[in-house]
Amino acid sequence: MNNFLQILFLNPTDKNNIPVALLYLLIFVGVVFVIIKLANDNYLRQILSRVGLDRKKFDNQTSNYSFSKSNLFLQISSIILVTLGLSILTNEYLGSFNLAQNFIGAFLFYIIQVLSFTIFSSLIINTESSFLKHRLSYYELLSVCLFPLILFSLYSPINLSVLVLLVMLSSVFLIMIRISIYLTSLISVFHIILYICTLEITPILFLLKFTFN
Repeated sequence: MNNFLQILFLNPTDKNNIPVALLYLLIFVGVVFVIIKLANDNYLRQILSRVGLDRKKFDNQTSNYSFSKSNLFLQISSIILVTLGLSILTNEYLGSFNLAQNFIGAFLFYIIQVLSFTIFSSLIINTESSFLKHRLSYYELLSVCLFPLILFSLYSPINLSVLVLLVMLSSVFLIMIRISIYLTSLISVFHIILYICTLEITPILFLLKFTFN
C-alpha cells in the first residue's frame, strides 16, 4: 500500500527527462484547440453533445456532415494525445517515454481501426446510417478529454500516471457501450459482440502488446 501511494503521489514526472518532441506535440495540439475555438466558439461543445445523441438524432444532425479541416486536425490530435498518454505510462512502468515507438503504434492503431470501420460501415445495409461519422466523432471527443489531463499530468507536482491510465481505459469502455447502443437498431446482438471483440478490443490488445513489449 505504501509503495502504491509513493508511485501515485510522490513520484512526479522528472521535468528534465521530458523529450522536447513531446512538448512540441503538446503545443501543436494546444494550438489546434485554440484555432478551432476561435474559428467556431461552439465546435468543441458540439462534439460533446453529438456523441450523446441517439442514432436517429445523430444521423439527422449529421446528414449534411462534411469532413472539415477541424475534423482532420482533431483526428491527428487524437493520435498525438494517445501517443503522449502511452508515453507517460511507458515512462512510469518501463522507465522510458519511447515516444517514436508509441507514435508508430498509435498511428497504426488509428489507421487499422478507420479502415475496419469503413469496411464495416459499408456492410451495414442502411443508407441513412452514419456509423463511420459517429465512430470518428469519438476520436475527437477523446482528444478533448485527454488534452487537459496530459498537460496537467506532465507539470503536476504529483504523479498522475494512474489517472491517465484510468481515463484511457474508461474512455475505451464508454465508447464501446455507446457504439453498442448505436448499433442495436442496425445489427443483431451477436454481430454487435463480434464487432466489439474484433474491431474494438483486438486492436487495443495489439497496441498494448506493441507498446509494452
